Amino acid sequence: MTKKPVFELNTSFLKTALLYAADKKQGRYYLESVAIFKRNDHIRIVATNGHILFCALQSIGVDHGYDQDFDKVLPATEVKRALTGFNKNFASALALDFSGPDSRKIILNGFQFEEVECTYPDTTRVVPEKISDEIAHFDTKYLDVLQKSCKALDVATNNAKIHHNGNNPALISFGLDNCFALFMPVRPGASHNKTHDKVLSEVRDLAGCTGPALQYPNKTKSAA
Repeated sequence: MTKKPVFELNTSFLKTALLYAADKKQGRYYLESVAIFKRNDHIRIVATNGHILFCALQSIGVDHGYDQDFDKVLPATEVKRALTGFNKNFASALALDFSGPDSRKIILNGFQFEEVECTYPDTTRVVPEKISDEIAHFDTKYLDVLQKSCKALDVATNNAKIHHNGNNPALISFGLDNCFALFMPVRPGASHNKTHDKVLSEVRDLAGCTGPALQYPNKTKSAA
């Protein structure tokens, strides 16, 4: 007999995923979300804004009794609301329930809402097949996301590693075997080169590398 579709979602993964979801300024409503994919005996939690991506794998065991796979895209605002006031000292998971007569109605931690109607992008297409170790440049705001990810996952920041991959997505590992992130690098171009030239000129002026040479007083020996 098939059980009702109620599953426990890891709160650390949900909190981390929210850091990677798009905001309204980006105008991509279907990415203002956290995607939940059930396949056989595991659930995959995914979020991306098109520049960074988080993915976590959570086992649900083989005796869950619900044999149907599903894709559910949860609005990020509702996931955040469900996590509000959540105390990790009492539980480490939130119940995802869509057992009502309308399967589009989702209940997460007692909050009811509708899933996002969309076809979520196939994020497996951006996962690299190899790592080049070629150093890349990243938008500095995403380095803050990396630090917050470590806090949400309860791992030390020095456990997080950026596996540079040139102009391709860089793999971010957290020292855990059940989640990872991807950061898209800032690709060099004419506008970036102009910015670099301007900053470099200002820095050289500031350091005294240009213009008249700095004059230092001559050192004289003290009288014996």
